[in-house]
Amino acid sequence: MGPWPPPGAETRDLRFGNDLVLEGVRLERYASDLGVYLYWRASWSGGLRWQDRNVTLELLDDAGRVVSRTSGDPGDGWYRTSFWQPGDRILDERDLPLPSNMPPGDYSVRLSVTWPGGTVPPTGDPVG
Repeated sequence: MGPWPPPGAETRDLRFGNDLVLEGVRLERYASDLGVYLYWRASWSGGLRWQDRNVTLELLDDAGRVVSRTSGDPGDGWYRTSFWQPGDRILDERDLPLPSNMPPGDYSVRLSVTWPGGTVPPTGDPVG
């Protein structure tokens, strides 16, 4: 297995509870969307393994308004988090649709993880 995250991704160490670690992020601008590649590792150091997590990405304008949003299981549900094993590495590919009338400006991406009990607060290296 090659390096994780692969070259071209920004390295992170952002932990969501005891279960998920975001180890890298790569953003790719396309004509009508923003490709977001999230490089996860399962840690399971005491978390609730049987509860699936949901990942939400929001594209924010410079005033903090949400201009685009996507939400769902990591990996588009093909390998739900309740099946992850310690040390598993998962590439989660997402597309954030870009509005056709989106003006030029400074934008940021906000990431959140939720489970049936609420939002899982991140700790570590922020994504920005």
